[in-house]
Amino acid sequence: MRWNSAAWAFWAGILATRAAGQVPTTAPAAAFDGRVVREIRIQGLELIDEGFVRNRIRTAAGQPYSAQQMSADIGTLLRTGSFLDARATVDPVDGEVIVTLVLREKPVVRSIEVRGATRFAVKDLTKDLDFGVGDPVDRFQVLQGREQIERKYKEAGYAYVEVALDEESLAREQRVIYTVTEGPRVRIRQIAFEGNVSYKPAELLRLVSSKPYIWIFRTGEYDTDKVQRDAENIQTFYREHGFLEAEVSYRPEFLDAARERLRIVFVISEGVRYRIREIRVEGNSVYTDEQILGLMRLRPGEFFDAFRLKDDLRTIETEYGKNGYIYAAADSQRVFAEEPEQIVLNVTIREGGPFRVGRIEVNGNQTTQEKVVRRELRFYPGEVYDVTKLRKAEDRLKETQLFTEAAITPVGNAPDVRDAVVEVTENPRTNNFMLGAGVSSDAGLMGNIMIENTNFDLFDWPRSFGEFFRGRAFRGAGQTARIQLEPGTEVTRFRIDFREPYLADQPIGLNTSLYYFERDRGPYDEERFGLKWSFDHRFEEGRLKNWTGVVSFRTEWIDIDDVRFLSARDIRDAEGSSFLTTIEPAMIHDTTDSVFNPSRGHRLRLAWEQAGAMGGDYTFSTLTASYVQHWTLVTDAYDRKTVLSARGNMGYILGDAPVFERFYAGGIGSFRGFDYRGITPRDGLRDDPIGGEFELLTGAEVSFPLYEKVLRGVLFLDMGTVEEDFSISTWRASVGAGIRLTLPFFGTIPMEFDLAYPVSKSGDDDVRYFSFYIGLPFF
Repeated sequence: MRWNSAAWAFWAGILATRAAGQVPTTAPAAAFDGRVVREIRIQGLELIDEGFVRNRIRTAAGQPYSAQQMSADIGTLLRTGSFLDARATVDPVDGEVIVTLVLREKPVVRSIEVRGATRFAVKDLTKDLDFGVGDPVDRFQVLQGREQIERKYKEAGYAYVEVALDEESLAREQRVIYTVTEGPRVRIRQIAFEGNVSYKPAELLRLVSSKPYIWIFRTGEYDTDKVQRDAENIQTFYREHGFLEAEVSYRPEFLDAARERLRIVFVISEGVRYRIREIRVEGNSVYTDEQILGLMRLRPGEFFDAFRLKDDLRTIETEYGKNGYIYAAADSQRVFAEEPEQIVLNVTIREGGPFRVGRIEVNGNQTTQEKVVRRELRFYPGEVYDVTKLRKAEDRLKETQLFTEAAITPVGNAPDVRDAVVEVTENPRTNNFMLGAGVSSDAGLMGNIMIENTNFDLFDWPRSFGEFFRGRAFRGAGQTARIQLEPGTEVTRFRIDFREPYLADQPIGLNTSLYYFERDRGPYDEERFGLKWSFDHRFEEGRLKNWTGVVSFRTEWIDIDDVRFLSARDIRDAEGSSFLTTIEPAMIHDTTDSVFNPSRGHRLRLAWEQAGAMGGDYTFSTLTASYVQHWTLVTDAYDRKTVLSARGNMGYILGDAPVFERFYAGGIGSFRGFDYRGITPRDGLRDDPIGGEFELLTGAEVSFPLYEKVLRGVLFLDMGTVEEDFSISTWRASVGAGIRLTLPFFGTIPMEFDLAYPVSKSGDDDVRYFSFYIGLPFF
């Protein structure tokens, strides 16, 4: 674009005012220092209010004049960005001075226009600009606005958009005019790889954040910066797996004349893959070379792998850290060997000295009692400073959901002692009120009203009504209290729950639940009112480490009514009101890495529940065992995991149990491909479900990411049976797939949608090919 003399003069003036220091054109005279300022006059203002200027200077009428302060005031005015120039003159009058500020205003933006835009409304393109009409003209902000508009288009798939700025209109009239040439909207339809020999396309696709278009689920936008980063990720992947000279680029190929459908081809030059000829260790004195090498998975003769090396270095540091060497660090360097296609790996260790735990300081717990934090630490002053214990303590603190962040840092200068500073960030959402609704294929439509406090203190009674209503009571002890009502079309529930995780400050948990339950079972209506309480003890050390012992007690009043005419005899025998009590001892072994989203480890539960132990109308025993194992198969560049889970459940009833205490299978969380309670022994003229006394259910599921962290896919196999007695007469199996949608503003519980097909079933089973759960909190 051609620039005329006016435009050059305009931008030259602006650049001049941005010179270092922003010194005024006329420096105030120091000869009048100390004289009283009679008056401050301001000249040159047209657009800016005089009060804006007076509020930003410290020189004031009635105060002694200071040339140094006047210089600072002029600098302050120039730094506001509202003025091209600022000068001060000082005139003596009868022993006083009159200060005159002569200001030259910076031009202001008179209008903002966007021309040529059809894909977006002008207001959507300009709403995020850092300036507006009436603001001083700032060329940097104007150019940044042009880039913001381009970025918005490119994120929507307009890869070849061009946005031009009318420089002449800006210089002459202070009008910001952007002209948009949108170009075609390009969508990625295919992603291909060229030159890859060592890795299959499916493996490389996990490294690519650009995705082909899928209606509704993926926009398929073509962003050149994003695709370039994908190429760099693939190149990094190759180099970190031993292809040290790998090069990766990409080539866009249009699939149509309109240049809207695109194939991205990543062009890979793998080069040779280097092996490790030798691993050398230096800097170590606590452990021998052989011990260090024994901690590593990488071995001489194997291909170099930076991911495994990173794990090996972390393992070495952890081994040192377990024994108090908290500052130990392991680094590596690779050197090309004399032999072709081989490297020498040098592992350098900085050991430092061993330390013990000194004082333990807890910070950040404004509401939560300090003992709630300390009881999750499980390390004490005087012990060896074991970093593995610290990491587990951080995880435990976050798993309580009382804290969003937890970090333990060693501090101090003593020669062999370091204090532990525990910094926690309290979760602001420990007091929750939720009003919502849900619908599922198992239970129909249900409402949900819940009041919950996950940092409750039963003994923190309010001293006044005001303290109670301001939420300053019943808080801080790490207890959980919950009141929940779920009215529904098929099921109605009400319960009051309370949990104390450390009864009498010991690792003994107390759980109590008062509940009411009502459901239409088809052949009859079931109503329960009961109280359940339990004690659990977590074993933290010794042979029973990771085991939890639980003893549960249950008392229930059950009412079976509206029994359908000519129902099965077992249903008619249970008709009416009855009283049930049970005691259930159980042992649980849990090594999973997360309570809510486990990705590795297992959980085993063994239990025996004895009915009639505290009286009641029924006497029978129920033996149950359940096991689930999780494996992380892949972790992608965005820390999203593909997890394989296998499970098994077995139960057996000894004695004569009523229909409402027997085993049933089918539905979400049980056996997909079958209706809720669709797998069961049957009896009567209508083949009523009466439940079984033996249950064996197994299955496997692979969960994998589909889109960011909100959408996951699952593939599953469910198998098993429910029988009248300890036998297997019919084996059921189903296969299927589903999705899990977790929307942050709807909570952390995912919505579930599953399609399943029974490949083996009994003729009496009730099947359901599609099952779902949707929960929608209103607030």
